[in-house]
Amino acid sequence: MAKSLEELLAKRPVDLEAVEARKKHLLDQFRAYRLRELREACELTQVQLAERPHVSRKSVSRIEDDDIDRA
Repeated sequence: MAKSLEELLAKRPVDLEAVEARKKHLLDQFRAYRLRELREACELTQVQLAERPHVSRKSVSRIEDDDIDRA
């Protein structure tokens, strides 16, 4: 017998905090990938990119490596 969605959710509720945390992490990963992609398309090194917004090369590297919290 098939269970309804309500029955399934009652048995295994959705953890909205975990969903939001995962969503944030995936968006951070996408942005990191996109930054690297755009930087390479412009033929810039991390040092050259870092000079533009006046941040360190290490910060650019951390963002590209999805370590945004430490960037």
